[in-house]
Amino acid sequence: MRWDGVALRLNALLTTLPFALAASAADARFLPPEGKPLRQVLTEERIEAGASQRYVSEREIIFMRTPDGYRADVMIVSESHAADDAGAMFGAGLAALKGQTIRFELDRNGTIVAIADEEALWGRFCDAIEGMARGKRPLDAQRARNVAALVAPLRTMPPARRRALLGSMITAIIAGPRADRQPGTQPITLPARDATGPTIDLPGTEAVTLGNGALTIESTAEGDLNPSAHLIVKRRERVDAARGLILETRTQRDTIIGTGATSRRSQSTVTSVIAFKVF
Repeated sequence: MRWDGVALRLNALLTTLPFALAASAADARFLPPEGKPLRQVLTEERIEAGASQRYVSEREIIFMRTPDGYRADVMIVSESHAADDAGAMFGAGLAALKGQTIRFELDRNGTIVAIADEEALWGRFCDAIEGMARGKRPLDAQRARNVAALVAPLRTMPPARRRALLGSMITAIIAGPRADRQPGTQPITLPARDATGPTIDLPGTEAVTLGNGALTIESTAEGDLNPSAHLIVKRRERVDAARGLILETRTQRDTIIGTGATSRRSQSTVTSVIAFKVF
């Protein structure tokens, strides 16, 4: 069962507006469009052992200014998920939240400080996953064990991690320090890990360009996750530096396990985009 990587499927944005490039960290800002619905679409495609799976999620986001920062109202409009256990479980959890407003309170920098009815939201998320084992069609023993193994730690997850998972609907589209990137190329590291191992830093490079009203950040990194698994990560982001928003993200992970004729390859591509909603 693969939970790592599935939980963070909530990313994205696209708004083509002119901006003045932030000159330094002191000039970084978070100025999302106020009262204008944004359509967020996330697509994840996986290819492994010759089989492909596809996940698509669509949400509506509205930012409003408050005395202490901003409020972000998110509504899940549609939700589909892959057929594997982890994808199906995660999709079932999010489907339970479909059609209701999920309200995030942000400070002036876009950091989440509160989630309205957080306990109740998390409870519905976990209940929906657990409910997969109580459906009309009996689950096989292994799948039932997967459900139980996933729900138990979710219910006891520390508040900070729980908030991070729910909050990724918003934090993944907030540029933060990315808005301060300057054109040029530099060495970087990207964090990564396999399903059971510790987090490691993959060495790579980052190239930043400015054009067409946005910063484009292209990153490539690769390295060994363990003695038998090699990972290549390619990521492309478009950032509106004036608003402090990530407009578009495309991340490709290519994992090669083993060597020679017996090696196995799996690939996942996650794209996320936002656009102003057209009425």
